[in-house]
Amino acid sequence: MKLKVFLISLVSLLIVCCSNGSDHIPNGIITTNNSVLENSDTLSLLDSLIMTIDDNSDILHSDYTPSVHQLSTMGIPALDAITPLLSSADEMTRLHAQRVMEGVIMQMNGWVAGQGYTERDKEEMIVFILKHINYSYDKEDESARLNSIHRLKIWRDKLVLNEELHKNSNVDTVILDRFQREEDEAIVFIEPNPLSTYYMALSDFTFNTRNQEAYNADKKDFKPIKKDISHNLPTHWLPLKSYNNNYYLYKPSDWGNLGRRIINHEAFVYWYMDGPMAYQIENVKEINEQKIELTVKYWYFDHSEKIIIHILDPITQLAVFEFETDERKYKYQLYTPVESAPLYGIIVNYSPSFKNMEFPSEVIDYTSLLKNIK
Repeated sequence: MKLKVFLISLVSLLIVCCSNGSDHIPNGIITTNNSVLENSDTLSLLDSLIMTIDDNSDILHSDYTPSVHQLSTMGIPALDAITPLLSSADEMTRLHAQRVMEGVIMQMNGWVAGQGYTERDKEEMIVFILKHINYSYDKEDESARLNSIHRLKIWRDKLVLNEELHKNSNVDTVILDRFQREEDEAIVFIEPNPLSTYYMALSDFTFNTRNQEAYNADKKDFKPIKKDISHNLPTHWLPLKSYNNNYYLYKPSDWGNLGRRIINHEAFVYWYMDGPMAYQIENVKEINEQKIELTVKYWYFDHSEKIIIHILDPITQLAVFEFETDERKYKYQLYTPVESAPLYGIIVNYSPSFKNMEFPSEVIDYTSLLKNIK
């Protein structure tokens, strides 16, 4: 069985390229093929394909069946049909459902049978989406699979809503602000598309040479820590803004104002416009499942400080960061891990020719957010 699973994992992405599925691939970045919902024959076909999803597996690649190939070409309706199978008690059924999920998402993002991806950034987007959903048929923890299915459903709903907004409105983009400087213009708008490349840009935490040197310079002053400072917090975090009582990611005019945060096995990192500042984690205290206290210290200062991570949503890991030493205005800040970034729209401050004033966030009522956390 272990050999079988290994072979399945090894060829899972390669075999899709050999699929003899439909030659019709939806055009554009977004399409949900919702029109098939109006066709009763197609609905009957979906039912038939779901019933036979485990039948006649490929001899060399048991994660693919004729029904898996055909369902992968049928868009959102197929995704909806296989979603219950992702929590099936049968491991092979879950595997086949996972391959359909991957195939649907790939083809909705420009993958073409026999050709692959027509654009490089589309392939990168697929990796990003699947990493966000984080589903694996062989996860032993059933609750982890259910959390992944929950993220898939949210992503699916955002995708359909985005298409409906574009379909039913003459205005594709919600403009929040404009600023004119001579012949140049800055525009602040809401990007709701969960397939936007802005998500990838915001979620890129790769250090360039200068950033890595800054991190290493701080790290060399870390003191030896004998106690266990392990934790299960996500590593990469993005701040959220509030607008019209909804939370949004924010693409700033000046990337230095983004405000990324990193929590790894040794440091809490503030990432400013001058690069990362690594505070050594001296202690980790789990107060309860939704409240983790970090004791951190920057080499330049002679005192330690505490940062409390309040987890508001155990599934999406939406969290309030409480900074003990900051003034009241910045004492609390709202963050999401990058894995949950596609759950939010993006406010984009588009100013290619000059640095525009950053768009302000509405005041967030942190008292209300934290009242349900012990």
